[in-house]
Order: sequence, then C-alpha cells, then structure tokens
Amino acid sequence: MGRITVKDLWETAPKSAEIVVSDYDEQKAQALAASFGSKRVTAGKMDVRNREEAVRSCHKADVILNSVQYQHNLEVMEIALAAKAHYVDLGGLFH
Repeated sequence: MGRITVKDLWETAPKSAEIVVSDYDEQKAQALAASFGSKRVTAGKMDVRNREEAVRSCHKADVILNSVQYQHNLEVMEIALAAKAHYVDLGGLFH
C-alpha cells in the first residue's frame, strides 16, 4: 500500500511537495525513492518502535502518512503528535 501511496502523491501532490519514503529497511526505501528519478522523492530509515529516533526523523514533516501494519498505528500516531505533524493512515485501529 505504501508504494501505491507514494506513486499517487508523486502524480497528484503539488510539484513543490517533498515526499520522503521511510522504512525500517532503508535499502527498500532507497530503491523505491530512486525509482522516481527525482530529488523530490527521498528516502530514510525509520523504525516506529524506536519512538525518539522516529520523532527526530519526522521533525520537519507537515504530514505523516502511515502505511505500516495496523498493530503499529498507535505508535505512529504518537510519533506524529510528538513531531507536531498531521496524521493520516490507510486503515484504522485494530479494535
């Protein structure tokens, strides 16, 4: 779902929007970002289970679009709150 979301943002977001692909597997994030061939799409490493590191990496984000498995939604919501970023996810809570 994350790959399709990035593609949709690439196609529909204003050309001034920067898109950052983050994953705990940084190589996968880099490969996806590189597939767009644009400086507008970059990659980074993020493990949502490491809250402090994740908040630091999101400190400039306007919006965090969560595509992780639903079990981590609350963690990502808390990261967005701490980073003072808007939050969107693709599913919902697990309960």
